[in-house]
Amino acid sequence: MGGLIFGSVPPALIAPYLPHPVVACVVFAQALTLMTLTLTLTLTLTLTLTLTLTLTLTLTLTLILTLTLALTRSLTLTLTLP
Repeated sequence: MGGLIFGSVPPALIAPYLPHPVVACVVFAQALTLMTLTLTLTLTLTLTLTLTLTLTLTLTLTLILTLTLALTRSLTLTLTLP
């Protein structure tokens, strides 16, 4: 007798080596939960890093603009003095 697929091992021969369906479902559910938590944590860390880099870039650009404005005012005052 063949198994589920023509020429495969009959299910009765491999049944003793397979886990109980409840155990298989619990293990699969736990593995899926762990993968989901890992993916969520990775996404959270990525978003945190992105926000940190965005804030750093914003602060750097603000500093550059402030220094540019201060330099422009200083040069304006220097050139307008008699």
